[in-house]
Amino acid sequence: MPHNCSSVHQRRQYTNPVILTRGEGWNLPIGGTTVILPYTGVLTVVLSILLMLGLYLLVMRTRLGRSMRAVAENKPVAALMGIDVDGVISRTFIISGHWPVRRVSCGAFISAWSYHYVGFLPGI
Repeated sequence: MPHNCSSVHQRRQYTNPVILTRGEGWNLPIGGTTVILPYTGVLTVVLSILLMLGLYLLVMRTRLGRSMRAVAENKPVAALMGIDVDGVISRTFIISGHWPVRRVSCGAFISAWSYHYVGFLPGI
């Protein structure tokens, strides 16, 4: 009996929530024309602001942030003050490696594309 690959590997049909539908949004009358302010654009801006606020609070209000600033200013003096310089640098690289993923996920809301390599190049 011949094997039919199309019956085994069928594409799944996914539907996005209504708020993520492209082209949907608030209609704003500006200058005699109607401008669409998409829900996905607003969601992207709000998420970006929240991520920037979180990064600011991390750097300015936490012990790790204070250590990051001290290491950035002067590594030998930070080490003399008891800061684990290598540990701070490692944690900083881990945190900075996650930001491209967040940026690309915000961009996927606007452009409606996403695949498994989408954050690879911005992460480099």
